[in-house]
Amino acid sequence: MCEALSQLRYRVILLSAAKKYPFNYKKVFGKYYGVCSKNIRVVSYYSMLYKGVEIGIALRSLITFFIVCIKGDKPAAIISRNIYAALLLGVLFRQRIIYESHCPEYGFRKQLQRWLISSSKICTVVISEA
Repeated sequence: MCEALSQLRYRVILLSAAKKYPFNYKKVFGKYYGVCSKNIRVVSYYSMLYKGVEIGIALRSLITFFIVCIKGDKPAAIISRNIYAALLLGVLFRQRIIYESHCPEYGFRKQLQRWLISSSKICTVVISEA
């Protein structure tokens, strides 16, 4: 999806978790996926802890969003697989979000998913195996 958007001349910021630091995403994208574009910038979140990585990525995405907006380059679209980032940016900050879900959530995350699906600012895309 990142490559398709970059070919349409959108600047893409991809946020990802890294298990080791530093991690060369450009090399991995080129080698394994054949993706090589100057329009794709990777911002990685590195944590030595296993728990809380999703919340860490959500906070990193919030910081990145504010930095980009301060620079005067507000995103045309935000696509998120991270339930916490989608909730923060979509529900609390009223940004248009495309939330990509792969399965129904359970417990506390189920309530968060309901808020996302019922929000008028969030478009939900469900991807599953047929």
